Amino acid sequence: MGAPSDGTSRMNQDPVESLRFVLLEDDPNDAELIQLELARNGLHVGWRHVSSERPFREAIAACDIDLVLADYTLPGFDGLAALRITQKSCPGVPFIFVSGSLGEERAIEALKSGATDYVLKDRLQRLPRVVHRALQESRERRERRQAEAELEAQRLHQAHQRGLPAHAPIFFLKEAEMMVGHGVDVIAHSVRDQDVTPAFIAEMKRRNVGYIPTLTRDLSLVIYDQTPAFFKDPFFLRGISVYGEQVEMINKPEFQEGIRKDPQTAVIRKALEQGTRNLKLLADSGVTIGMGTDSGTDEGRWQGYFEQVELEMMAKAGMTPMQVIVAATGDAAKVAKLDHVGTIAPGTNGSAGRARSSCAAIQSRWSSAQASAARRLVPSLRNARVTLA
Repeated sequence: MGAPSDGTSRMNQDPVESLRFVLLEDDPNDAELIQLELARNGLHVGWRHVSSERPFREAIAACDIDLVLADYTLPGFDGLAALRITQKSCPGVPFIFVSGSLGEERAIEALKSGATDYVLKDRLQRLPRVVHRALQESRERRERRQAEAELEAQRLHQAHQRGLPAHAPIFFLKEAEMMVGHGVDVIAHSVRDQDVTPAFIAEMKRRNVGYIPTLTRDLSLVIYDQTPAFFKDPFFLRGISVYGEQVEMINKPEFQEGIRKDPQTAVIRKALEQGTRNLKLLADSGVTIGMGTDSGTDEGRWQGYFEQVELEMMAKAGMTPMQVIVAATGDAAKVAKLDHVGTIAPGTNGSAGRARSSCAAIQSRWSSAQASAARRLVPSLRNARVTLA
């Protein structure tokens, strides 16, 4: 078998094959050995063999693949870059390194970055077992997501029968698209696998579907790989009588080491970055954004504090201070179908003009010191002497 002349080749194509693998490998002899090892163990595969970045991107562009096998080191390209491209373009597709130059440190780095597994080229007899396990786990995840989506659709239908708004917690864009198609009222949690598409945005607006990003949900899963700076924040420390036990647990070196070693930490960190980007795309497009958190539902999600952090993260995502304030008040109520609360109105000791001035003061303060904006928002509203009516 020769090297692919144009960067891409299909080896042993069979129209009835069900498995579709991408092989990123610049050595044609190694590529043939990998193919033969899997064929000897009963795996019938339609291969897309590529040896450089551009053909690799083209090979996975349609996401019509079952698995990626990649060398770690290639001329002008590398396996970690291919892993990142796969995670962004085809999240959920198993990715296995097959390399002769993968030492222990690189192997750990690869797994932390989200690789499914790795196999050394001088131990190719392990490859069929590793591939079978990766495919099985991928299939189980798909089936589980499908079952969960069907349950969500049933729950949505029952909620509407009772005249209640239906919220759908999601992760993947395809899940969100499906739930919007089923008539969901609110997408809860962020789309975190890829950019939201113009078609999805248009459908959300057409159906008037709200969006609650809950950025702090993912933040709580990655930030405790070390002691966070806000543990010394006076505003946070106001709740230490409630938070104390959890703070003590999170401060333990073994807890933080567990976060650092967990391969999911890197995956969630990337998901948080994607969710943050999608919040900006949706807000700029006019989708109704409601502020919400999962505070109090698990360790490190601090009730009374993470609400402020959520506001700050929404501002750092690119929403204007006024957009954030509206998302936390009027639009939060709109998303929750609560018509009688959520708007800023003159208080007994204030006026509409004073309320507007106070919001302008908050916006100025937020813009000049965004890092501490969320902590200042509540006392600023208190000084404004307005009520949420």
